[in-house]
Amino acid sequence: MKKFTEKYMKLVSVVIPILAFTFLSSCSKDDDRCSKEKLIGKWNWVNSIGGHTGDMEENPQLNGYSLQYLFKANDSIIITKDYNTIIHKGKYHLTRENSILFQKEYEFLTIDYLYFDEDNNPVILPKRYIIDNLSSDNLKLTEDVFDGYVLTFTR
Repeated sequence: MKKFTEKYMKLVSVVIPILAFTFLSSCSKDDDRCSKEKLIGKWNWVNSIGGHTGDMEENPQLNGYSLQYLFKANDSIIITKDYNTIIHKGKYHLTRENSILFQKEYEFLTIDYLYFDEDNNPVILPKRYIIDNLSSDNLKLTEDVFDGYVLTFTR
């Protein structure tokens, strides 16, 4: 019985610290650090579905070009067309807030797009996306506007 107790205590002394570390370092619902870690890297645009009719589709085959979104750890984003033409450089951020469409709390990705007005003055317009799915290989974003698009990406 003494040997069993000693083995059990050794096992417990090893397992408990491992479990504690796992729980303390895992992601919580309110921790966007984990989403950022998954988001960082290059994403290839698969398609966009939505618009005024709700079923308009855009994709590389229909549009004749591909798009790549590169999210960096310093909160910057570079969007390229056909792997070599930069069409946007800017910032992004992750937040947790209420949706305009659904009146529920979601995790959001906001990309600050740079445009120029008629006098060629720079204007930053943020575009908010609900993060519907973010895994190591798939990203699905829903524009938080009426008649918006759902954008799908893969690594």
